[in-house]
Amino acid sequence: MTTDKDREPEDAETEASEDAADDAVSDHDDGAEPESADDEGDEPAETDDDDDDADAASADGDAASDDNADAKKADAKKADAKKADAEPAPAAPPGPPRQSRLIQVGVVTALVVIADLWSKAWAWGRLKEGDPITVIDNWFYFEFGFNTGSAFSLGRDAGWARMAFIAVTILALLYMARLAMTLPTRFGVAFVSVSMVAGGAIGNLHDRLFRLMEIRGEVRHGVVDFIKVFYWPGKVWPTFNIADVALVVGVGLLLVFLTRHGDALDAEIAAAKKNK
Repeated sequence: MTTDKDREPEDAETEASEDAADDAVSDHDDGAEPESADDEGDEPAETDDDDDDADAASADGDAASDDNADAKKADAKKADAKKADAEPAPAAPPGPPRQSRLIQVGVVTALVVIADLWSKAWAWGRLKEGDPITVIDNWFYFEFGFNTGSAFSLGRDAGWARMAFIAVTILALLYMARLAMTLPTRFGVAFVSVSMVAGGAIGNLHDRLFRLMEIRGEVRHGVVDFIKVFYWPGKVWPTFNIADVALVVGVGLLLVFLTRHGDALDAEIAAAKKNK
């Protein structure tokens, strides 16, 4: 018969065995945890390397994509340039008929010549034997002058001046006629400038051919001048006439026109030659 005293050692042994088993299980679990921690530490390192490789590959892909885009843009620009060269230049806006421009040139030229010859006839009759007329005191006068030289009384004492200036005037008129026949008709200011240059040249040419006056006992051809201007106190500009004014204004307008539209004219001339 087993007594309580006999059971107490058995229970103690049983409890000791269970405690030992629990300690073994606990030691086993404690030993596995570090290994798991090491494993967890290794896995993020491999993941970081994979991410770096993926980022590098992505960057290389983006760079290659950018290079391809730049190359395509360059090819597109080259194609557009070739297309622009192949296409004909846009046609210039049409101007009025040339006949109307030639009529304009004739009318303006005639007005300049009439104004010039009339004013010279007035100066010949009113100022040749009379006193100067003061328009603005100390600045602007009407005073008779007879110029055997060029515009503004230049070269008046040179014996060769008359024939040389006649030849230059004829050449200038021929050039103005060529401009009137070839300039694009849409440029109205160009035809005005041609008209003024032609009118001034014809006015002075008339005097060099037909106007005669005795100078120091010698009959000579010359041009009537009568406009006298002081550009500074005591400094007088050479006497001139309406024809000289028309020449200066016409040449100035022509220079402005060529400065503003010279490139357009060159392009039109080149296009016309290419179309031929």
